[in-house]
Amino acid sequence: MASVKIPPHNEEAEQSVLGGILLNKDAIGSVSEVISPGDFYNDINGMIFSAMTSLQEEGKPIDVLTVSARLK
Repeated sequence: MASVKIPPHNEEAEQSVLGGILLNKDAIGSVSEVISPGDFYNDINGMIFSAMTSLQEEGKPIDVLTVSARLK
């Protein structure tokens, strides 16, 4: 049986990006210029990032409550 190759990824780095945005709301503008939701290896992290960017585009606060409400 052929071995399955997993592409390089770093779950902790993805979580750090998301956590950094929660800590510094102004970071989303700079980060979204470089990263898109599809850049995340973990689909859940990509969905969280997408929720954060849509909140930012709507001028709404980015915090744990608003992001989790957006994901529901």
